[in-house]
Order: sequence, then C-alpha cells, then structure tokens
Amino acid sequence: MNADKLQKQVGAAILRTRFRLWLSQSALAERANLSRTYMTKLETGKGNPSIKTLAALAKALGVNITELLGQAQQTEAPRPGDHGRLRLGSTIRKLRQNLGLSQAAFAKAAQINRTYLAGIEGGKRNPTLRNVARIAKGLNISVNELFSAL
Repeated sequence: MNADKLQKQVGAAILRTRFRLWLSQSALAERANLSRTYMTKLETGKGNPSIKTLAALAKALGVNITELLGQAQQTEAPRPGDHGRLRLGSTIRKLRQNLGLSQAAFAKAAQINRTYLAGIEGGKRNPTLRNVARIAKGLNISVNELFSAL
C-alpha cells in the first residue's frame, strides 16, 4: 500500500474511533500526550506518526494498533509499547531472513539506510509509518500483515 494512502487510512480510523467515543480532538491529544495541531495532521492524513505515537493513540482510544491500520480484530492483538520496537524489529528480522535476504540487500530493496534498518531490527529505532510501509513492501506483505505477525 502506498504510504500516503496508509497515512490517510490511519487518520480516518483515528477520527472514526474518536467520534465513536465522543472525544474531542483536544481530549484525545491530551490522553495520548500529543498536541492538538499534530492530531489535526494525523486525522487529515498529513502526519507521519512513529510506531510509538500509534501505540499511544491506540492506548488512548482503547483499541488495538491493528484497528488503526484498518484491520479490526476480535481478539487482543499486541500493542507496541516499551517492548514494541523490539518485537517489531525481531519480526522484521525473522521475515527478512525467511526471504533469504541480507540486511544490506533488504535495506536497498526497501529503500532504507542499512544502519537505520539494523537499528529497527535491534529495537533501538522507532520507525515512522512511511518507513514501516517501505519495510512491508520490501517483505511483500501489507502493513496489517506485518503487525499481525507480532
């Protein structure tokens, strides 16, 4: 999925969920420890949130992160939090290795710097939605499938 389309999809999901909960934009921003203006950017699909930000929003809305990505699930899905980066990184590493790709080859295919990818795989980096979309595309899976694999 195109990163711009994914950002708009996530923004629409945030807005839809916020309306369902009868929350103002300011109230949600406060719950998620974000500014109201950044919430506006996210809801209009113009913001590029990090996984940490998506996790904070999911928690503030009381939903699974996969629901914000457009894949509502009936069962409890993992929510990246303190260990979310490590789980995401380990999952990416495992999927990359299953494809038989070196870190360098995969980074080139995903159009991401190799050292940045190493930081993601090591749980030290907090990738943005655009970079997660690039990684998923490089793995030939959707962003939803990537998060479902956590």
